[in-house]
Amino acid sequence: MGDRLGSTSNSLSLNPVDTCNAYYSLSQDGNTTLTSPSNVIAAAAAPTTASSTTSSTLCMLIDGRPIQQRCKLLNDGLMQICRVPHARNIIEKIRFSRFLRRWEDHHLSLEHTEILSNTNEGYMDRPILYTSIEDMCPWSKTKMIDSKYRFCIRIVTNECIYFLQVGTLYLRDQWFYSLQWKRNKLKFERILRSANRPEILLKEMTHMIDFAMTIPIEDVEIHQFPLEIISEILQQQQCNLPRFVHENVIVSLAPLLEKNYPSPEICDFFSRHCRDSPRSQIVIEMFTPVVQRILKHNTDFGKYPRMRVFVQEYLHALNSQNDGLHVVQEFIKRIHGPTMICPFPRVLSNFVSVCLAAIYNFFEDRKNFRFEDKDSCRAYEEETESQLICYTTMLQTMSTFDDWRPQLGLLLQSIPFPDEALTHDHFIEIFKNVVKNLVDDPRCEVHQTVLGIREGKEGWLEMFCLGSVACDDDGEMFSLILSKLISCCCRKKRFLLSINKLLPALMLLALRENQSSLEALCAMLDLDAVENRDNKLQLISTLQSTPIGLKLYAKVCDRQIALRELQQKGGPKKLTLPSRSTDNDLAKLLSSGSFGNLECLSLAFTNVTSACAEQLIKLPALRYLNLWSTQFGDAGLELISEHLNRLQVLNLCETQKMWNTCLKRLPFIVFSRRSLTTNNNSIIDNVIKRLSINYKKELDQLQINENINPIERIQYLKTILQTMKLREKITQDIDETKKLSNENNHDDISQMAMDELVRLRTNLNSIDNEILDRILPEAPADNDDAELEVTAGVGGQEAMLFAKELFQMYTNYANFRKWSVEIVEYDKTDIGGLRQGKAFINGLDVFKSLKYECGVHRVQRVPQTEKSGRIHTSTVTVAVLPQPKDIKIELPAKDLLAEPIRSRGPGGQHVNKSESGCRLTHLPTGIVLERQDERFFNLNKNLAIKAMKNKLYQMQYDEQQERLFQTRKQQTGSGNRNEKIRTYNIPQNRITDERLSENVHNVNEFLDGTHRLHTIIEQLKQQDRLQRLIELTNKSSN
Repeated sequence: MGDRLGSTSNSLSLNPVDTCNAYYSLSQDGNTTLTSPSNVIAAAAAPTTASSTTSSTLCMLIDGRPIQQRCKLLNDGLMQICRVPHARNIIEKIRFSRFLRRWEDHHLSLEHTEILSNTNEGYMDRPILYTSIEDMCPWSKTKMIDSKYRFCIRIVTNECIYFLQVGTLYLRDQWFYSLQWKRNKLKFERILRSANRPEILLKEMTHMIDFAMTIPIEDVEIHQFPLEIISEILQQQQCNLPRFVHENVIVSLAPLLEKNYPSPEICDFFSRHCRDSPRSQIVIEMFTPVVQRILKHNTDFGKYPRMRVFVQEYLHALNSQNDGLHVVQEFIKRIHGPTMICPFPRVLSNFVSVCLAAIYNFFEDRKNFRFEDKDSCRAYEEETESQLICYTTMLQTMSTFDDWRPQLGLLLQSIPFPDEALTHDHFIEIFKNVVKNLVDDPRCEVHQTVLGIREGKEGWLEMFCLGSVACDDDGEMFSLILSKLISCCCRKKRFLLSINKLLPALMLLALRENQSSLEALCAMLDLDAVENRDNKLQLISTLQSTPIGLKLYAKVCDRQIALRELQQKGGPKKLTLPSRSTDNDLAKLLSSGSFGNLECLSLAFTNVTSACAEQLIKLPALRYLNLWSTQFGDAGLELISEHLNRLQVLNLCETQKMWNTCLKRLPFIVFSRRSLTTNNNSIIDNVIKRLSINYKKELDQLQINENINPIERIQYLKTILQTMKLREKITQDIDETKKLSNENNHDDISQMAMDELVRLRTNLNSIDNEILDRILPEAPADNDDAELEVTAGVGGQEAMLFAKELFQMYTNYANFRKWSVEIVEYDKTDIGGLRQGKAFINGLDVFKSLKYECGVHRVQRVPQTEKSGRIHTSTVTVAVLPQPKDIKIELPAKDLLAEPIRSRGPGGQHVNKSESGCRLTHLPTGIVLERQDERFFNLNKNLAIKAMKNKLYQMQYDEQQERLFQTRKQQTGSGNRNEKIRTYNIPQNRITDERLSENVHNVNEFLDGTHRLHTIIEQLKQQDRLQRLIELTNKSSN
């Protein structure tokens, strides 16, 4: 090739001197210069050698340090091409010189085996095979004819030489390295698939990985192709490779797996090496980074089971080292990190998944394994027992981290172990430490995970109960769990009723003077949590049979006597505590007499807390409880909901947020809370005060010259300010009434003050609504009728089934609001679902109310089409559009310009010589139409006017449809789950509106489309009005 074109001739103007071997040098002052490699070496004071095939990429020198620029992989693009035959003598060199060449534009595609052009003509009449390329390098063309500097790639084949030309240095490098990758990819693929000798296979595999790691291209294919081809080779020749090849392959693959997951075949290969050579140094050095990446970033071992098996084998290999359990524990601690909170949230779930799968496989293998004799059975048990101890010890180590303990408790709450594990001595001995760590945690959400995952489901408390399968310590672990629960958060009637089935074990432990069992039995007597009389008598006998139990039972009797005295018939029916009373004051009051007739208790404006619930549950006849403006919280509400079954009215105005799950246990309760909370009231107060100041300033300016300024605006401001003045007076009356109620301890006066407060607050709400109606402008389409569209989104058939339920809910709501409904589209599926439904809804405030329902509605439930009981998440999009109005086209004479024109075309002399045609121009839009169908001008003008009306109608109709399309797209988005506005969680019977951040329970009643849906819509209206009020205030201030 030395005597071929361009190697020695100066006339061809193509020299292997390229700026790609130069560097952009960034100096300290920010100037960028292009320097040669020799200057770079001298500047950096670091001797390097550059190769024409490896250093042909653009580099940046920042403070003397070269940083190689990386390119994106190209598969096709436009290039200029020139093809030159090989020159044999000086005459041919002159003929093929640069002055005689011409360049062609081609769109090239880099295929798997060749370079193709879309046109297949000219220089690219035939493809360039990668196998026919003998040499390929970047070239530059000097400035002899072209005024612009161009960059070329020279491709030498056995037939001719191709020059590929682009306009920028970066694009030239991008094409050059893409060609290099495609060419070498085919070469490695052919060699590896045909190689039979292990040493050749290993050598080429190493070269391929080195090439993939060093080529300056950034693309997924660069790393995925070596993994795929190596996986294929390992699958085909897994039995033919010797051990030294195994280790060398693992070492070669290590840099490739730093940012990529191993394929299933590579996972099998790694697992086999862990089983065959568990004490190999390769396991520690090479596999540890790979396993760490899998544990930190994997999301689902269900999709990648071989990856989980590889992690299991790796952990088993660590356990095979000297002091293996300690090595495994140190590995877990290193993964967690030195901080209090692990920065990788997926690590724990992946660890637990690996441990649970390994423990399950351990017992399944034992069940299915057949032994020839006892010696082989004993050897197999000794060999596999260490695996069980390893994975169980891992769970114990994980339970020592505070941040992992809540999630670990939830993952183990359902007892995800086979029955054989619960009777295995070594497993139970270690796993008891896991349960002990959960129980010792002071957080209630952690130690409550030892209970059943749901009502009627057994938990670890039942598993360790005396006589159960996991109990091997005469109830010590059971006593520890029970003691923690009773002393912390489970001394409640609901929990005590649930452990009635454990009563025989509790009484047996009480006979052995177990303190936690004695306390549990006494709590059951205190809260009347024993199911039948016989069990209660037996329980009392058990307590009386031991000295400690007898003392505790005596205290129970004293408390019961005091309770009977409190609940005796008599005393007042109504009772109001003075303001600023405390829990101690309430306890002293209730201990001073009988309150069996007390039906109405008012604790409004006092300082009582949830601690007073212990006293309130002793009142059997209590029906009305007023906790307005107290510090009563969730803990007290939960206790009330369990015991006060006769309670009918509960006033929780201006208290902390209450959980509806507690209120559901009160079947006849009326939950009283004002529509405007304290926070919203304070916001409205501040906003109206600011508006009042701004309006006063504006009115003063307008009244300076009342004759010039608009009378309507002045009258409007006077009316608004008069209403605001009335509101200010009501606010002052409320403050004075509160002060009077706080300062006076007389019951009658306090009750009168409270009734007056209710009346004043009602008046204040009506005044606020009147002010908001006056000052807030209505939205453009609020008075229009609505077009409702319900469309199934993500989730397939389940989404269509829920779309049907939502469409029915809105139909019911329209009937509830006395609106008329006209269904215009109902695309029903085979199983009864709904692909899309449309309806016109007419009535008062239709669009004003339904516009808050547009968006993505997400549902979580077990669908009818699901057989394995898994919860699916689906979406339905709801769009609420104003109904399109009738389009009326009016053409006033002043908007039209009619001009006579001479008709054209066939039709005789009259048509061609008389000006009977009409050119009609619509002046506002500039539309021009011509008509020449009739013989007279006036007839053609009438035809043109009709055509103009049709044209304008079509234009307005297209604009209307485009506006509706944009509105629909803005409302529904892409329909993905993350765009939800409301979530319907069917298993938990909960609805969460993301805009209100509140939960609503009883999903079935909500989907009926009656008062619950109406309540949510009204709250959204109120929130929207408040936000618009704040924006109006800011605008007024500006």
